[in-house]
Amino acid sequence: MKVLSADQIRKADAYTISHEPISSIDLMERAASNCFEKLISIYPDNKFILLCGPGNNGGDGLALSRMLFSSGRSIKVFLLESEKYSADNLENQSRLSSVDVNWTTTSVLRSSDLEGNWVIIDALFGTGLNRPLSGAVCDWIRIINGSSNEVISIDMPSGMFAEDNFANEHEKVIVADHTLSFQCWKLSFLLADYGNHTGQVHILDIGLNSEFIRQSDSPYNVLTEYEVREMIIPRKKFSHKGTYGSTLLMAGSNGMMGAALIAAKGAVSSGAGLVYVQAPLNERTIIQIGVPEAIFIPAIEHLDYTSIGIGPGCGVSDELASKIGNVLSNFKGPIVLDADALNTIALKNLHELIDGRCILTPHPKEFDRLFGFSETSFDRLQKQREISKRTGAIIVLKSAHTSITDSEGSVYFNVSGNPYMATGGMGDALTGLICSLLAQGYSNKTAAILGVHYHGLAGDEVIQKSILKGISVTDLFDSKTWKNIGQ
Repeated sequence: MKVLSADQIRKADAYTISHEPISSIDLMERAASNCFEKLISIYPDNKFILLCGPGNNGGDGLALSRMLFSSGRSIKVFLLESEKYSADNLENQSRLSSVDVNWTTTSVLRSSDLEGNWVIIDALFGTGLNRPLSGAVCDWIRIINGSSNEVISIDMPSGMFAEDNFANEHEKVIVADHTLSFQCWKLSFLLADYGNHTGQVHILDIGLNSEFIRQSDSPYNVLTEYEVREMIIPRKKFSHKGTYGSTLLMAGSNGMMGAALIAAKGAVSSGAGLVYVQAPLNERTIIQIGVPEAIFIPAIEHLDYTSIGIGPGCGVSDELASKIGNVLSNFKGPIVLDADALNTIALKNLHELIDGRCILTPHPKEFDRLFGFSETSFDRLQKQREISKRTGAIIVLKSAHTSITDSEGSVYFNVSGNPYMATGGMGDALTGLICSLLAQGYSNKTAAILGVHYHGLAGDEVIQKSILKGISVTDLFDSKTWKNIGQ
C-alpha cells in the first residue's frame, strides 16, 4: 500500500471527482459514511462531542454529526468560529441545520463542555497543515488533550503534519486514541517523533481512484498481509534439508550465550535446512543442549554456507572485527549484520566493506553510531534511504513501524507487532529468522520483508492470548504464525 504526500492526496481527490465522476460534497459524504460505520463498531453505545474546523475536515465532522444524530446517538457539535469556511463545510452546515441538530459556532471551548462520558470526535484540521496551529484552536487542543475523554481523530490528529514534523510543536497537536484515516497511511503516522499522537490507526477506503494512486510516484509503502503472502515460495513435496540451505550464526560470547541460543532457535524453527553456530568452545554445551538441531563449531575453517549472520551477543572486540573483515572480504553470499557486528563496524570504521550482500538490522541508536546522529526520525529515514542507495545494502531500521530500505531508496514500513515485544532477545530471533529465509533461497529484500512482518505477526498472536504486559521471545517460537513461516 502506497503512502502518499498531502499534495498527492489532494490530487487524488481532484482526479476522483473529475473522473468517477462524483461531486466533492458526495465524496465527503462517502468519507463521513465510512467514518460512521467504523466509529459505531468501536463505540456502539456511546455519546459523542464533535469538534469541527472551518475546512473540509470540519465538513467531514459535520456530515458525521448528521449521521450520528439520524441513527439516534446523543451528540453535541461545536464548530470553530472562522471568517472563512470551505464550500463543502458550508453545505454541511446547511444540511445539519435541516435535521434540527443543535450546534454551536464558537471560538471558545471550555473544559466544562467536555465533562461527562462523551467520546470526542476531532474534525478540526486534516492533512493540509504545514505550520503549527495558532490562536484560539490551540486552547481547544490543550483542553482536549487535558481531558479524560477518549478522542477519535478524523483523517489526522489535528495539528499534525502529514510528512515532516520537525517544525511542529507537540502541545499543538491532538493526542488521539484512534485515527480514522482516509485511503492510505500518512508518513508521519509511521515515524516515532509524532506517531504516538495517532493512537490506533484505521485506514478507510473511500474510493479514491485506484489507477491514479497506482501511477503516483512514492518511495514509501506499507506492507499488507496480502502483499507479503504473495512473496512466499511454497515448499515442494520432494525436497530435503539441502534444498533449504545452510546458515552460519556467529553469535554469543562468555556470559552472553542466550543471544546465540535465541538466534539459533529462530533459524531452526523457521525452516533453515542446516544451522551452524560459531561461538566460544567452552560454551558449546549451551548450544548442544539448548538447540540440539544446530551444529556447533568453535572456529571458522571455511565459508561454505548459504547465508551468514554476525553479531548477537558477541561483544565488541578486535577478534570480532577480524571475523567481520574475513566474512565481508571473502564470503560472496548474503550476510546479516546485527547488534555488536554493527557496533564493531562503527568503532573500527569498517563501513567501506558494506555492500549489496549485506542486510543491516540496527535500532535507531545503533544506526546513529554507524552513520551519524539524526535530529528527527524523518531525517534518519532520509539518511537510511541514501545509504541503501549508495551501498546497495538492505537496511532494517527497527522501530514500532520498522522501515526496510532497498538499493532504489524505496521504503517498506511494517505494521505488524506491538509494544509488548519490547523485551530482550527479540532482535536475536529476527536475525535468526532472516538468516533462515536467506538460506532457503529468498532474496535479501524479500527475506528482510518476510522476516520483519512475520516476526511482528507472531508477537501479535502471542499477546492476544496473554494477559501479561510483555512477551518472552521464546513465546514466539511456539506460535502458530512462527511455525508456519514459509509455508
